[in-house]
Amino acid sequence: NSVFPRQQRLDFKSLLNDKTYYYYNNLNDSEKDAYITMYYSFMSFDDSFVMELDVDNLKSVFIAVLYDNPQIFWVNNDYKYIENHKSVLFTPNYRCTEKDAQEKTFQLNNKINEIVSYINTLGSDYDKELYIHDYVCDNTVYDESLIQSNGDSAYDSLMLGKAICEGYSRAVQILLDAVDIDNYLVVGDGQSNGKVEPHMWNVVKIDNLYYHLDATWDDSGADESTVYFYFNVSDEIIQKDHFNIEPANQFCISDSAYYYVVENSYIYNYKDFSGHIDRSAETLKKDKNSVEFVFNNSDDFKKALEACDRSS
Repeated sequence: NSVFPRQQRLDFKSLLNDKTYYYYNNLNDSEKDAYITMYYSFMSFDDSFVMELDVDNLKSVFIAVLYDNPQIFWVNNDYKYIENHKSVLFTPNYRCTEKDAQEKTFQLNNKINEIVSYINTLGSDYDKELYIHDYVCDNTVYDESLIQSNGDSAYDSLMLGKAICEGYSRAVQILLDAVDIDNYLVVGDGQSNGKVEPHMWNVVKIDNLYYHLDATWDDSGADESTVYFYFNVSDEIIQKDHFNIEPANQFCISDSAYYYVVENSYIYNYKDFSGHIDRSAETLKKDKNSVEFVFNNSDDFKKALEACDRSS
């Protein structure tokens, strides 16, 4: 009667070939053993279970399981435990009944299969990632009221159509996992409109290089079109308004797959601007109503605005 039939621990090793499991791979051996116990206990809806684990490492293992596995949406962020020497009796807090979890898992898997059936017709990993980014942005509404009442799962985003940043990120993660694109979740603080708040987004591997992908902040809302300011950006760019990033080292040092670089709309310096204007004029003659530019620095942006004002 479990969400998935109970499996032997050794089966988990085969899962490591299927996707990144970033957080599992950064645990020590005892933490990995506890992770596997916790993973299968969550999947089996166990009321409580024992792990051979130092309590100081409990939170790290718990976060690792939930961050690696967006399909486990029925576990709350709070839990209880009893420490006994070098073991811990762990009692999770489930958000729904086992029957509800089974039904919602069935619905979610059908939705994922429906989306992936189209994604698999696309050619490159970049194109697949772009479609996933757009799908999540176009079909999810950011609902700040959910901060105190969940809204942080892939189910919330893909099935209910409203979520907070965790829901966006886990929806992106579960779809990237489904098409075998390496990725993992990262957390930190984001500064927007003068406010600094906890935030979650993704790191994605495209053509063997890593990039930050923040779908939440690329969703401009129901009345605005999706933007791509945070689609495959480097550490340097993300750190302008994302701080205290964990894990600390992402090695996102390239801009090769940054959306505006791929679209030839990134202005590295002002002297290149006239060439972009000429190309944009040709684009507008064809099939687009607008074009976007991103400037490497604010001084060049101001020069471009002044040039446009003089020519208008």
